[in-house]
Amino acid sequence: MTDSHGELLQQVNEMQAASGIDPDTRKVIGILSETINTLGTEIEELQQRVAELEEGIEKNGRSLDDEQKQAWYSER
Repeated sequence: MTDSHGELLQQVNEMQAASGIDPDTRKVIGILSETINTLGTEIEELQQRVAELEEGIEKNGRSLDDEQKQAWYSER
């Protein structure tokens, strides 16, 4: 977690405590926050994987479209 993210989280926690949000609601907010963080991590991993796949296609000198065309012609 970055410092700015940690500071923001601390500010949110302080605001929640000051506004008198009940503990159950704070738990739900915490669970939702963790879910968002997890999804963000998974999205980053998927973006990295897509970039790797695109790089592999570029290295092979063939695009997905070329492979689809070849498969179509092979079926004929």
